[in-house]
Amino acid sequence: MKKLITLAVLAAAASVASAETKVEVFGFLDQGLTFIHENSNKGMMAPVGQRAPNVLKNGKVARQGATSRYMEGTGNVSTWGIKAREELNSDWSVLVHLEQGFLADDGAEYIKGKAFERESSLGIESKTWGTLKMGRMPAMLTGSGTTGLFNSRVNPFGAGWGNMTGGWKFVGTLASARHDNMINYRSPSFGGLEFHYQYSNGASDENEGTSKTNRYMAAGVTYTQPKYFVALAADWLNVQSADLKVGGWKLRDAYKVLLGGHYKFEPATVYGTVQYMKNIAYIGGFFLQHADWQEKNIKSRELIVGLMHRF
Repeated sequence: MKKLITLAVLAAAASVASAETKVEVFGFLDQGLTFIHENSNKGMMAPVGQRAPNVLKNGKVARQGATSRYMEGTGNVSTWGIKAREELNSDWSVLVHLEQGFLADDGAEYIKGKAFERESSLGIESKTWGTLKMGRMPAMLTGSGTTGLFNSRVNPFGAGWGNMTGGWKFVGTLASARHDNMINYRSPSFGGLEFHYQYSNGASDENEGTSKTNRYMAAGVTYTQPKYFVALAADWLNVQSADLKVGGWKLRDAYKVLLGGHYKFEPATVYGTVQYMKNIAYIGGFFLQHADWQEKNIKSRELIVGLMHRF
């Protein structure tokens, strides 16, 4: 059955390539020089290129002390990609999205050995039934890519600046903004109301398709109007991997609910988010390495106000 499905997907991709397709090459270059001064825990430094934390015998993370350093880039990774759309008829279209991250200073892959790691998806879109995509995609409860809901519409700083804004952080069940083997569905718009669903069958490794891999699921709803936007979504990480252990205990299933949006007043726009988390091991990309973290629920509420400029 798995071979038949694979052949069907390859055939669909081949038919798209042979037809007259609208193809777009896109990307952006993000390069700069950043000075960071922070008092952090050992191994918990900047959002990009973090190392594993140094854990003491009592289960807490060792203190690093204040550090100052320069680094290239500004928090967003440079990307390039290819988007393709083939309109089959007035209702149905086939979609392809390939997006690769790279480091602008030396041209290296953002994640070594994984091509198009930002997104690699094949989908079909219907004005009547919605859009179904399969592949590697951003998680719904992030601000990333084509499938993340909580981007600059709920936070004026967007998703790319991380800790540098000093404001709202995205909360990740595994400090991962993207998942392999993802199925993503987005409904058509019902007067501005849209429904979203995601399911990941686990990472592409030797445990793929077995009970030893971690499954991810998310569901959400968005409502878009000219003066305001609201997004509500929840996700669940079904932790099954034997590798996810700290000391002698195993990480528990993680849950998260996120509500956010904005309202356009005159002349400013107000942004707000409310988060509820349970058994979350990572916040803002930093690992919560503490023996009793999983016994507590963590709640986060932020209100961010940004000015809306007219040109």
